[in-house]
Amino acid sequence: MGLREAWEVRDLRRFLIGDGVSKVGRAGFMVAAGWRVNELAGPVWFAWFGVAYFVAHLPLLTVGGMVVDRIPRRTVALYTDYVQASFALLFISLLLIGLPVLKVLLFAAVMMGASTAFSIPATQALVPDLVDEEILASATGLLNSIRTISWSLGGLIGGAIITYSSIEVALFIDMVTFLVSAYV
Repeated sequence: MGLREAWEVRDLRRFLIGDGVSKVGRAGFMVAAGWRVNELAGPVWFAWFGVAYFVAHLPLLTVGGMVVDRIPRRTVALYTDYVQASFALLFISLLLIGLPVLKVLLFAAVMMGASTAFSIPATQALVPDLVDEEILASATGLLNSIRTISWSLGGLIGGAIITYSSIEVALFIDMVTFLVSAYV
C-alpha cells in the first residue's frame, strides 16, 4: 500500500488538509512575529520569543499526551483548533487596543506554546485512528510531508505579510487557518 491509497481515505485526507492549512497559518505567524520582535527589540528578544514558546510548551507536552490518552483524539484536536483561533483573536484585540506589541507577542508565544502541547499529541495520535494498519506508514509519511511543506510555505507567507502588512494580519490569517482546520 502506498501514498495514493492513504490519500484516498476520506477522513485522513480531510484531516491532512486541515492540519496542513493550520500549519501554514501558524508558521506564517511565528515568522512574522519573530521578525517583528527582532525589529522592535533586537536579536536577544528574538531569542526570548522562542524561549517563551518552549517554556510553556515543553512542561505541558506530557500533560497533553496524557489528555489525548483519556479523551478522544478528534475532540482534543478540534478543541485545540478553536482554542488557538481564539488566542489569535485575543492577541489581535490586545494589539488593537494599544498594548505594547513586544509584550503581546511574548504573551502570544507562551500561550501558543501551551496550546500546541495539546494539539501536537492529539494530531500525531489521530492518524492511526483514521487508517488501517496496512497504510499507517504511508499515512504518517503524508502527514509529515504535508507538515514540512506547510511550515515552509507559511514561513514564506509570514515574511511577506510582515514586510507588506502587519502582525495583526498575520494573526488574522493564523486564526482563519485554525477555523478552517476545525471545519474540515
